[in-house]
Amino acid sequence: MSELRDLDQRPFSDLRTTATGDARTVTGRERLEQAIRRRLVTGRGELLHRPGYGCGIMQQLERLNTPDARALLAVQVRAQILQDPDVKAAVVLVRAGVPGDTSRPNAITVEARVQPVGGADETLLFTFSE
Repeated sequence: MSELRDLDQRPFSDLRTTATGDARTVTGRERLEQAIRRRLVTGRGELLHRPGYGCGIMQQLERLNTPDARALLAVQVRAQILQDPDVKAAVVLVRAGVPGDTSRPNAITVEARVQPVGGADETLLFTFSE
């Protein structure tokens, strides 16, 4: 995996800072996880200069949470992950709910087993709910 740095910014939040007030940066696994999460929550076509970027997973939550819908979402998520230049291969599973939490039945959990370029395989879990 490349040693590129990125600003530490979670979707729907401000930039994170260090104790001295500088912008915090991320590398390695944390950077990859952040980049993939950003792809998943960005709506397709939302970035005018990158019309094929994004999955719009938050809008997907409004659809029926059926096995067929989750299978289609897994295909879309995998396609987006494979567009990341730091990813060589990916396997994606989309499940209903949150493992171990029955209070959010309409949530979905995305498990992505990712093979970064030049790095060891990583399993990343992302949970999304309304």
